[in-house]
Amino acid sequence: MQGQVPPTDPDGTRVIPVIEEFMTVDKEMVETAKVYITKRSDVKDATVNIPLVREGYTIERRPVKSKVYEKAPPTRYEGENIIIPVVQEVLVIEKRYEVIEEVHVIKTRTETPHIQQVPLMKEEVIVERVPIERGQSNL
Repeated sequence: MQGQVPPTDPDGTRVIPVIEEFMTVDKEMVETAKVYITKRSDVKDATVNIPLVREGYTIERRPVKSKVYEKAPPTRYEGENIIIPVVQEVLVIEKRYEVIEEVHVIKTRTETPHIQQVPLMKEEVIVERVPIERGQSNL
């Protein structure tokens, strides 16, 4: 219709066509990249220093100056040491106890370092992005 004169009605009015344009909008999903996620576990040995404690006893026999008691003295404790009196009966006009020896039980403690390998697990995640060339869509 370009360059043409619009027709006129018998009453002299001109008819001018009115044009209307419509637009349609669509959405399309386009894959632009792929992401690969890989999870990997690894085990490494860690060195742990754990002290090992061992307790024991040393036995010592110690002579004692002669002393006479009316009854046998009991076992006694001095700190962590146990002292056990060893007695014999002696004849005095009456019977009494004479300590002739003491047995000392002495507590000892040694600590030895102990190194041990302990496995520890560690996970690692790798994310790899792979771009897709235009025009190659899987969707």
